[in-house]
Amino acid sequence: MNAVALAYRILLRFESDSQTNLRRLLRTELEPHGGAAGAAPYRMIADTIRHSRRLDFLLDHWSNLPAARIDPETRVLLRLGLHRLLAADSIPDHAAVNETVTLAPARARGFVNALLRRAAREGAAAAAGLVESITDPAIRYSIHSDLVTEIRRFPVPEQTILSWLNREPVFHLAAAAEQSPRELGTRLEALALPHRRVPGLSLFQVDTAGPVLRALVNPGHAFFQNTASRLVSLAAARHARHSVLDACAAPGTKSLSVKSLRPELVLVSNDLRYRRLTRLSKTLAADRRPWYRTCSDMRRPPFKDAFDLVLLDAPCTSVGTARKNPDLKLRVGRERITAQAEIQRELLEAALDRFPGARILYAVCSFCRAEGEGVMEHIRSRHEIETIDLAPWARALGFKLFSEGTGITLLPTEELQNDLFYLALIKLKS
Repeated sequence: MNAVALAYRILLRFESDSQTNLRRLLRTELEPHGGAAGAAPYRMIADTIRHSRRLDFLLDHWSNLPAARIDPETRVLLRLGLHRLLAADSIPDHAAVNETVTLAPARARGFVNALLRRAAREGAAAAAGLVESITDPAIRYSIHSDLVTEIRRFPVPEQTILSWLNREPVFHLAAAAEQSPRELGTRLEALALPHRRVPGLSLFQVDTAGPVLRALVNPGHAFFQNTASRLVSLAAARHARHSVLDACAAPGTKSLSVKSLRPELVLVSNDLRYRRLTRLSKTLAADRRPWYRTCSDMRRPPFKDAFDLVLLDAPCTSVGTARKNPDLKLRVGRERITAQAEIQRELLEAALDRFPGARILYAVCSFCRAEGEGVMEHIRSRHEIETIDLAPWARALGFKLFSEGTGITLLPTEELQNDLFYLALIKLKS
């Protein structure tokens, strides 16, 4: 099966079920094909999903039928074909059209052929002009309208964040186990892997994950951690005194990072599900220093007064990571945001109840107000809390941010290529 056929098959599976987890689906379908063989279909899939509503707008223009009336199987194929035609690569138009038509059901081949040939004749410049004419940002940037509403509260032009979420991801690498950042930099140089050091965060930016994964991550020399996630780990390491509970720890990146930054800390990494805890153990196996793993629901934690800092990286919508998870910006709306916020409030209430003397570092990889400052407003209505202001420190590290009261939301920062997180550091008043 060639890369286009594989991408089409996976896109069909994704579109057939609104609950499909894209990351899990890609891992299942692409891992058997190996790193290099899986890279081409991965990029086609991610970009087609990333721009799906914009592609449907173009289908409406070049078709006699609205995209919504084209049968789902053909519509998915046309999106993929249009993306390949309009992407800036070296594939000749006739080859992109022919490969797509070959995959079409027999009943739709004439329709697919005619539409794609018309698009090829008019070309990418005409498509760009059509996109410029789109006035609805939810269509232009292929994002749920509820997320557009969330973005409009920030003091930056909405297109700044919308276009940021539509970019391809970059990846950041941290030194694992007992290796120093300097040693990791030496390994990157020796492997001739393009990279850039991120000052102040002890990270390296790399543009492609595959070669780095095979050469450095799988052998345990390094781990991936976005700059926003690194900021959370740095905050935990900075404000902990002796002991840390990573309450929702899987897949383990923040635990690994905190332990690397402060090896003398007593660290307990907890997660709700045993399967996730198993993956967590594999991540942490790269570090030979001892720490503890537990499996429990942190809404009913089995500990009490045992830690001076609790890192609550709460389950969330994860829309702040849309660059590497493009399906989220289409599928996350108000209902899902509200459901996650309810769980987050329960988790934070439990943490304050069980660890009244601890500092609580609350974080979510989301820019939605209900999951960030909305949770803090709920807590403030029920408890007297002190806030430790993280804004000056985060700004000194180069982050652009928005402060709404208790916590901070990280905004796009070109030099750091960060995901969009919310974090707050609080404790109960004595």
